[in-house]
Amino acid sequence: MLNLSALAIAPVNYQLSVFGKLGYTLGTLSASGNSGGTTVRLNQDKTSLGLGFGGIYSITSTIGVRAEWEQLYEDVKLLSLGLQFKF
Repeated sequence: MLNLSALAIAPVNYQLSVFGKLGYTLGTLSASGNSGGTTVRLNQDKTSLGLGFGGIYSITSTIGVRAEWEQLYEDVKLLSLGLQFKF
């Protein structure tokens, strides 16, 4: 999967920022199944405009916690929580 996104970030205070996200996703969805000795495989290329929002809480000046919700495709939604490091 390839995702290209742009963020619009707005600081709330010195530790917290919120953001909106708009992007383009290109990917291949794959599935396979086996029944009675017959294997069926399906591959589908999909492209979509995605959107999302989230926040970043800075623990220190170089480490933060980032949470976001994103809709990559009409039927694919993502909720993530991670660490962000600044160099």
